[in-house]
Amino acid sequence: MTTYNLEKLRVLVIDDSEFMIKVVKVLLEAMGLYEVQGVSRPTQAFDAINKWEPDIIICDQVMEPITGLELIKKVRCDEDSVNRFIPIILLTGHSRPEIVKTARWDAGADAVLVKPVSAKRLYDCIVSLYKAERSFVETDSYFGPERRVEARPIEGKDRRVLGCGEQEKDRDESIDLILVRSQKDL
Repeated sequence: MTTYNLEKLRVLVIDDSEFMIKVVKVLLEAMGLYEVQGVSRPTQAFDAINKWEPDIIICDQVMEPITGLELIKKVRCDEDSVNRFIPIILLTGHSRPEIVKTARWDAGADAVLVKPVSAKRLYDCIVSLYKAERSFVETDSYFGPERRVEARPIEGKDRRVLGCGEQEKDRDESIDLILVRSQKDL
């Protein structure tokens, strides 16, 4: 098994619970990550991201007065964001599929981990984010990692086509799609 030295990564943990920030810091320190900052006021998180410029963000979902999903959208879409491509892990106490879908497909989270999270699971997630070369997608309503995790051929009939090539009538064909490989390629 390959192990990775993560000690040079700068991690920003955003959670409105000081206790959870400490728990995540302990997990990160167990992996050799010592450049870790915590922000317990979600309204100050965007400024902390822009000033400290972390390499990765670990963000709680349920926070007040802004949620983790709202914060992720701000990082991904705000014109003042210093790094729209930063890997973001959303921590949540809810494992319902719609939460995961919203986080990944609508907000732009790179990964979603359900609490309680183990050091091994968090380590594997961080490593997978840095090993993966994911493209980023920008549309009118979304900016974030390519939503498809792996390219797979369509098996069976393509459900997006209604038969004999007839397209769905309510479909908006005017969406512009821009693929951006990564910040390194800009």
